[in-house]
Amino acid sequence: MKALLAALSIALGATIALTLRGGATAVLLCAVCAIAAGVIISRVNDQKGFLLQVFAGGLIVRVFVGTLIFAMSAQDFFGGDAKTYDFFGYALLESWRGDLYHKALVADWSASSGSGWGMPYLVAGMYYVVGRNMLAVQFFNAVVGAATAPVIFLCA
Repeated sequence: MKALLAALSIALGATIALTLRGGATAVLLCAVCAIAAGVIISRVNDQKGFLLQVFAGGLIVRVFVGTLIFAMSAQDFFGGDAKTYDFFGYALLESWRGDLYHKALVADWSASSGSGWGMPYLVAGMYYVVGRNMLAVQFFNAVVGAATAPVIFLCA
């Protein structure tokens, strides 16, 4: 099972990195975040092998589905908030860089529509590190989502 998960991870990562614009950056960010989450999960004394397999399997499924949605530009159908967070995250990043138009836009947005639970700040921070890349944000969310399964298992 471990070899199958490893082979699927490598094949999926290589395919994404070679075929999609921004895919290599997104795969690299996903790998770094997944390794960090894997190290944390592996510190669990009880059933760490099982939990790592659950995490890896969940991550592969999430990355595959996220890649399909990204490649088919189906964000409007499957989650229109992705484009909203992209827009406001990029505007927030540009306002941090001193762009006056984006500062006014962010000020208007903050005053009128609410917080977005911090997601625009997360997106802006990620865009600062890797550049404007919606797929990288999707993969970061995939790592966080896949890591919730082991956490729920441990809580139960």
